[in-house]
Amino acid sequence: AYNNITHYQYQDWHAVLTQPSLPALNVQHDPAYLQSTGAVLPYNLALGVSDATLQIYAAMAAKPGFGQPLNPNGVTQFMPMTGGRADIGWTTQYNTTWLITQDARAATVALAQGDAAGAVPWNMKLGNGHWLNTIDYPQIWVDQRAAQNGLTGLTQWPVADAICCTEDNGWAPDTAHEPNLAYVPYIMTGQRWYLDRLNAEAMWGIVSSWPALGTYQPAGRCAASASVCDIVVSYNNQVRAQAWAMREIVLASWIGHPGTFERNYFTTVAVDNWSFLLAQATILSAAQGDVAGWLPGAYGASFVTAPWQQDFFAGIAAWAALMGDSRAVQVLAWEHNFLVSRFIAPGANGYDGCNYNLYVEDSQSGSDLKSWTTVEAATVAAGASVGSGWPAGGGNYYCQEAAGVLSAVLRISPGDALAQQALTWLLASKNPLNDPSAYQADPTWSLAQ
Repeated sequence: AYNNITHYQYQDWHAVLTQPSLPALNVQHDPAYLQSTGAVLPYNLALGVSDATLQIYAAMAAKPGFGQPLNPNGVTQFMPMTGGRADIGWTTQYNTTWLITQDARAATVALAQGDAAGAVPWNMKLGNGHWLNTIDYPQIWVDQRAAQNGLTGLTQWPVADAICCTEDNGWAPDTAHEPNLAYVPYIMTGQRWYLDRLNAEAMWGIVSSWPALGTYQPAGRCAASASVCDIVVSYNNQVRAQAWAMREIVLASWIGHPGTFERNYFTTVAVDNWSFLLAQATILSAAQGDVAGWLPGAYGASFVTAPWQQDFFAGIAAWAALMGDSRAVQVLAWEHNFLVSRFIAPGANGYDGCNYNLYVEDSQSGSDLKSWTTVEAATVAAGASVGSGWPAGGGNYYCQEAAGVLSAVLRISPGDALAQQALTWLLASKNPLNDPSAYQADPTWSLAQ
């Protein structure tokens, strides 16, 4: 029995009843088979995960309240919090570890975090049984600024102010940092609860995106090229927000029950967004020249792109491509030039290829720089270059991401000589975080060719 549960609006919880006399089961799945279907990314099964990481998970599960209804179970509740986090990635570190190891300690945490997806106040269900969506409400925007912009908002809000900050429920969802909580638990268990959580989060990612038509160029979520008001890859959003919204959309489309409203809707949304990007590719390539292949977006600084956010998005495009989405294959092919050339193109500094920022726009005109020589010069002039080597300690996980993306590209196209050259350069450059021991401690970005 559970006592003193405070259940806030837009939250869900469940409890699994078991026979106490029965031993707990840790079902062993076949991760190599899952990879072969495209269900999961091609994680490096040979490297494994360190026992020290799994011991950390065991300690998490032993904390008071872990696994209780509406407990965050290790998920960061204030999602705008920056920095390296184990719940951020193509999927979470916990899900990745479970997939690689099949260890009960990882399964316990990953399943509990799938349950925590019900605690996040993004479970917004309509009276008709649909999760809040842009067919029933084309101009919906889950933001308290909706009404002042002539858009449809919520009648009751899950947060206390106009930006992000937590209410009594303790959560602050954020599109730029939303974790992938429910998909892996669903494919590993088949429990409907986790599919509902995946669908709820995917819908929330759409309805939380700015929908105004004509405010930005290209337009926002209601771009005329979409069959419904559903574009989440518009340039006014952070690229990482675009990536995570597309992640949930792609996964919900791929794994959803055939014939359901959600499966049909998410399939349409995925097609609309990949098609929108492909329609922009020619325009972007003409503007970006030899540096072509990076997605515009809001970065918190002028004149830059963040390579690590490009890798977030490219990893999702690669995942969709491995699932068999031909449009995602084409989007990844367009991104290919940027993903590869930043390490090996004449004029590029490979050490800046997985830097925090690259300066890709002219600081006077704002126009895109069309050569790697000018990009590197601008990055150096801004004081953002790492120079001819890695920072002390090896920096951050961005080079792990980059290696993972290049490995995924090579999984899709094994004969890609340029991707192989770029990956070979990156691994030979001896960034400490590309060492096997680093991936064993944190396998989030550990992909194999």
